[in-house]
Amino acid sequence: MDSLQSLPPLSTLSTSVSSALNAKLGTNHDLTQAPSIVAEFLTQCDDLERNLVHLNRTLESNLASYASFSNRIGHLFGIVNSKLTDLGSSVCLRSSVSAHSMEEVDVLCDRLGIFVDGALQCIGNEKELG
Repeated sequence: MDSLQSLPPLSTLSTSVSSALNAKLGTNHDLTQAPSIVAEFLTQCDDLERNLVHLNRTLESNLASYASFSNRIGHLFGIVNSKLTDLGSSVCLRSSVSAHSMEEVDVLCDRLGIFVDGALQCIGNEKELG
């Protein structure tokens, strides 16, 4: 006769496992069905394992896609920042602007911004900057 394995103490089983065992093994007659119940539980465990593996692969794939997307976006932001820096450098006012040019600037606008290497160094009107 096959040796019987005892179940772990009831206190160590989860509520769902305890309920499932109580539903399946309520009478002595049910105990004769124990091998098929074990096979059913093993099948369910295998199904759960396959689902977990599938979920893990899906998660890894999605994380890789997100990282790739994030890197592409980061690269695009770098390009935009570089272009804005170039644009700022091309429209900056230099300290060598003549008095005549400053008069024209005064007519056109009430504030100046001075950029150095694409970074805004100061902003204000001619008196504030002079």
